[in-house]
Amino acid sequence: MKRTIVAVVAAASSQAVLGFAPSITPAPRSGVLALRAQEPMSRRGALAAFGVGLVALPQLAGAEKARTGPNSKFTGDFTDANHPGCERSIKVTGNAMNSAGRKSRQPSAVIKGTDSSEGGACEAGEELESWRLIATLTEDQSKIMVDFTPKGGPKDVVGKWSNGGIVFPDGNKWTKIEKEVTTIVGKIGDK
Repeated sequence: MKRTIVAVVAAASSQAVLGFAPSITPAPRSGVLALRAQEPMSRRGALAAFGVGLVALPQLAGAEKARTGPNSKFTGDFTDANHPGCERSIKVTGNAMNSAGRKSRQPSAVIKGTDSSEGGACEAGEELESWRLIATLTEDQSKIMVDFTPKGGPKDVVGKWSNGGIVFPDGNKWTKIEKEVTTIVGKIGDK
């Protein structure tokens, strides 16, 4: 078998170098004999081909880089006009597993906050009620669906990102608090 392959390779090389056709019959072009006549790929060649495929796949699929953690516009601290001085903090945690055991296409988020016992503004020194909510973002991260049931509210409240904050159906807006970071080079705004 190896002799046949060597003869075919030698004949093809001589044709390319000297410019004449080989006198032996070419290997079959289909079927099991064609598979056996192919030269085996080295492990290094197979890994290189596999690596090129992995690098090319996300670009070919039009994949978009996940925006979780600090890369998401929804991650950060917010002010709530209906509850001045009360904490509103959102952290986009990534894509949760669905019931089939696959990653969901919609990132999840955790929202933590505090409220005054009277339901209004949070004052310094006042005892505050802490809460934690779960939310889901749309795939394009333009909307957030918040489950307010732990606070006695509705289940899927849709908030839309607009002008640096989240606008809810009741007209309330949580405005993102922009942070400024000073480095050796200069100041960087948290956008």
